[in-house]
Amino acid sequence: MAFAAAPLIQVVLYGNPKFLFLRSTARCTVHASRRPPPPGPGVDTRIHWENEDEGWIGATNTKHQQTHKPNNNMLRADDFPDFLTASLGSHYEFLGVSPDADVEEIKVAYRKLSKEYHPDTTSLPLKTASEKFMKLREVYNVLSNEESRKFYDWTLAQEAASRHAEKMKMKLEDPRQQQLKNWEPVPDMVDRLGGK
Repeated sequence: MAFAAAPLIQVVLYGNPKFLFLRSTARCTVHASRRPPPPGPGVDTRIHWENEDEGWIGATNTKHQQTHKPNNNMLRADDFPDFLTASLGSHYEFLGVSPDADVEEIKVAYRKLSKEYHPDTTSLPLKTASEKFMKLREVYNVLSNEESRKFYDWTLAQEAASRHAEKMKMKLEDPRQQQLKNWEPVPDMVDRLGGK
């Protein structure tokens, strides 16, 4: 009695072919891959945000894009306003004034923002408005007092100098790594004599 050859099923999973023997008369080949097929030409696969600024990493504001690059490692007195401007989330940015603004400019900015953020006169949610108004009062109390403003400016300058020093520190290499890069092998006696 002669037996017919068993049907062969070839299954390819992740590039590895697998052969299965079955007792039926069907013959089948299955191919599978790790990647789904590319979308058709009419399918939009981009992410759409309701707010155009949502989903972006980093700021588009030109103030944030300006970076301070001193020529030497020493901090100079004329770099001080640049450090104040470069600090993120400063009281000056919250008020919308420059770091060298006088007390009158700070008062004008405070009055304008107090009308905008006061919980009784704003269209913002009550919790958000009260938080912003409390921050506005804190900012005004710091910047309107000459002594507290000097201390705040000094603190901002220290933070900016610390960030700058940290960047410089990251650029420096480990001395051992530098030695490995500059290492040259010294030929031994066999090499000097040409292998003789």
